[in-house]
Amino acid sequence: MSERYSAKLFVNAPPRVAELIREVLSPDPFLPQPSVEQGLLTFVLSSDSPRKLRAELNSLLRSLALIEDLLRVTDL
Repeated sequence: MSERYSAKLFVNAPPRVAELIREVLSPDPFLPQPSVEQGLLTFVLSSDSPRKLRAELNSLLRSLALIEDLLRVTDL
């Protein structure tokens, strides 16, 4: 039986920004789709390998950093 590794990432944002983040990430089939409740986005990641989980988490964090920069530049 193989082990499963998992992680949850919570992002707190105003409801409008949370929806924008979700919309930006939705076309990417490789990123997890978050649940959104009152501006709190919850991402759940899991993998059979800790390396793969770390890579997926890093990819998600890079995407969120890019979105944050875009939101800052556009004053949203």
